[in-house]
Amino acid sequence: MELPGVHSMLLMLCALLSMFPLLCRDKLVVPYMALYASSILLYLAPSGRRQIKKHLSRPMITFSIVMVQFLCSLIFHIIYLTICPPEKYPYLFEAMIMNFCFCHLLGFTVYTNVKQWMLPRQFTSGDKEKKLN
Repeated sequence: MELPGVHSMLLMLCALLSMFPLLCRDKLVVPYMALYASSILLYLAPSGRRQIKKHLSRPMITFSIVMVQFLCSLIFHIIYLTICPPEKYPYLFEAMIMNFCFCHLLGFTVYTNVKQWMLPRQFTSGDKEKKLN
């Protein structure tokens, strides 16, 4: 059984990261960082970890995926806030962030479609077992 909270957490982190360049231009970095930190802390809460370990068949892989995404986004945040992009490519860092978010959303789309197409096979195999008994 998969825990939907992990998937929603990954989508939320990806959505937050994709909005980061716009929020920086509007000078809303401090509220953004507070929301980002609170979402990470909610994910890492002790009761949340117990729920994840109880519901997931591979909790370490899922935890690793979330942490890799968190570390990559942290690197993007630091780069975006400290380094000025080259004059030739003024939107280089925005493009890197958008490509990173697009890859995550594409992976999530593929994952949900695979899960959706696998769903009828699970139900049909259960129906066959019922008919045999």
